[in-house]
Amino acid sequence: MKLGLRKPAVAGSFYPSRSDDLLKLLDSLFRGAGSEGIPSPNPAGERRIASMMVPHAGYIYSGKTAASAYSILAQDGIPETFVIIGPNHTGLGSAFSVTKSKFWETPLGRVEVDLELAEAISNYFGDLDFDDLAHTWEHSVEVQVPFLQSIYGASLKILPIVMAIQEPEPSIDLGKSIALASEKLGR
Repeated sequence: MKLGLRKPAVAGSFYPSRSDDLLKLLDSLFRGAGSEGIPSPNPAGERRIASMMVPHAGYIYSGKTAASAYSILAQDGIPETFVIIGPNHTGLGSAFSVTKSKFWETPLGRVEVDLELAEAISNYFGDLDFDDLAHTWEHSVEVQVPFLQSIYGASLKILPIVMAIQEPEPSIDLGKSIALASEKLGR
């Protein structure tokens, strides 16, 4: 498996490409959502949130709503890995794809991809392919990462999954596979 780096596809269009500008915008979005700036994660949080639905448009359109969701998430503890599932807008690559890249990059730095969890999920969900093509130009997952980086910093670990098919049955199967793999790995 390739241990590469996924470069940002929409920095400079969906969100700022300079780290200082991006942090200023994130701080402003969190303040606009009722926080006192970028929140700090609560290490004693109960970890009751299993999933969230967060918009994936450019920050000028959806950033305040995303900041509101991530403010709540920050109070819920510090998960080992954030599985981020987004739709495949480009139509490129596999129907259900996880990145092969070991790291994803944004203007805020590199984030480690949890390839161990990806492998475990693929053992339960045979339709999940290791496919970077589906992720190369896709923005739906990428726009979530700077929010998480601003809160969780260098300890952040993600697992990006892109879906070209959003039908109920395979979506439920993928969700169950994520739960089984997470339980098996003690996550």
